[in-house]
Amino acid sequence: MLKLQWAGLCLLLSLSAWAARGARMGVVLEAHGQPTYRPHDGLASKRYPLKMLSSLAEGDTVFLPPASQLTLSQLSTGTRFQLTGPLELTMGAGGIQAGPGVAALAAPAQRQGIIAGKDVDLSKLGGVTSRYAGTPVFVQEPTPDLDVDLVPDRFETSTLQVRCRVAHGDSTWTAVNGTWVHRANRQDRLRLPGMRFDENKAYVIYWGDKPDPTDDDAQFTVIRIPEEKLKGVRELDRSARSLVERLEVVEAYENLRLFGRAEEILLEIQQQYPSDANWSRVWDEFNEQRRHKMTN
Repeated sequence: MLKLQWAGLCLLLSLSAWAARGARMGVVLEAHGQPTYRPHDGLASKRYPLKMLSSLAEGDTVFLPPASQLTLSQLSTGTRFQLTGPLELTMGAGGIQAGPGVAALAAPAQRQGIIAGKDVDLSKLGGVTSRYAGTPVFVQEPTPDLDVDLVPDRFETSTLQVRCRVAHGDSTWTAVNGTWVHRANRQDRLRLPGMRFDENKAYVIYWGDKPDPTDDDAQFTVIRIPEEKLKGVRELDRSARSLVERLEVVEAYENLRLFGRAEEILLEIQQQYPSDANWSRVWDEFNEQRRHKMTN
């Protein structure tokens, strides 16, 4: 078997659940044959199957027997690679190099939507950093639902009154009636039907008993990404037909922290391909990404 030392796939996002395993680097788009992998801290004799949507981390070793093949998306660049067995490779800390058994696939024109999404500096929108004024949430709709499980405050009532104002200013708090949208797996969402979020503004959302809260008392900072920044991803979403293209749309939305749309597409894919992925693990990792990227 040909053995390559892979200089690795650069880190796009680090997940707390993956800290012990190393940086999350790639996601499997297609798998044929019987490819397997060994975690970097796993037993030498223990291997696990690789399926669609399997994640690979720094230090993992991939094994492809003859006639096996993987299509892998490199998360740091959005580049698509095809790995063909027989092949054994270990992910390091640099960048992937094409070579025997590792081929970079030509990117279709519409894939520029993924690359464009990576260029959006979310920390600059609304002048907000990820360490300011509560959990930062990026949205694409004027009236979105907010994931309540991202913050520790819990309520048992079906309705509550929250307060909202534009961040970084002296504007007064406006009372807005909020309603819970109860979902599976305790992923309740807060709906603010009377509130509209404008582009390029940061809003702080607060519920609690303080008569005069500050921005830093807020549970959420909400920023709506401008439409011009979303053109590439929206076009990719409209044009994606194949399974691989749809999986890449999910990746693009996750890069922009637009987890609501990413979740919708994943649910559709799960219904169509119920046995092609380890869905329990896929959803665990998805929710870990969602929590991590909203709070870091």
